[in-house]
Amino acid sequence: MRRVLALSLFSVLSVAASAETITLNPQPDYPYLGVSCGGVHKSTFVTGFDANGNIRGEVYAWTQCGGSGRGGGYQVTNYDSWHSILWDLQGAVIETLPYDGVAPDETFSATDANGNTIHDVLVPGTPQYIGILETPAVAPAMPAPGPATTAAAQTSTPTMTTTGSSGGAGALTWPALFALLAACVVRLARQSHAVAAHTNQPCGLSPNPHAALEAGASHP
Repeated sequence: MRRVLALSLFSVLSVAASAETITLNPQPDYPYLGVSCGGVHKSTFVTGFDANGNIRGEVYAWTQCGGSGRGGGYQVTNYDSWHSILWDLQGAVIETLPYDGVAPDETFSATDANGNTIHDVLVPGTPQYIGILETPAVAPAMPAPGPATTAAAQTSTPTMTTTGSSGGAGALTWPALFALLAACVVRLARQSHAVAAHTNQPCGLSPNPHAALEAGASHP
């Protein structure tokens, strides 16, 4: 039983509380713009939680196209768009929607009743923002003991096999061994080292530990 309890305690201590930081990305391959010149840049912003606990947000997409215009010279044309978006609490996109008109605030932050926090961060070295979901740290539940654990608990008490003077084998458990050692200490205290020298067996141990226990009980 001690061994099973130690293993269970080790399992509990070795399981760290888990927390996650999830990036809330735009829907992949969604046609946010009808044109792409060198790639479409996208920012996501969170705006709150809906009635179902999902995350609301906005996606801003933009690109720049350059070329020669009338009268010569190089001209740059900017294309951009806004869309609304909905994520679940695993960060997966549920739906991309037409823009709902909500102007995002990059300093916005909100936390739901379960401790999930959403906010925006600026991507280093770029003008882009990305929505972030931070889940609370929750230690996972320990699994219920299975048949293997139950069997280990039933067979976890260590035993020692001894052979008596008659040649028969017996099982000596730890409690019996401790009792034997205690008997040795008592006999040493009462009879001193002369007894051990006389018997030529320290502590008066006999080949059969059970016989030693009986001797200790019969000679107080």
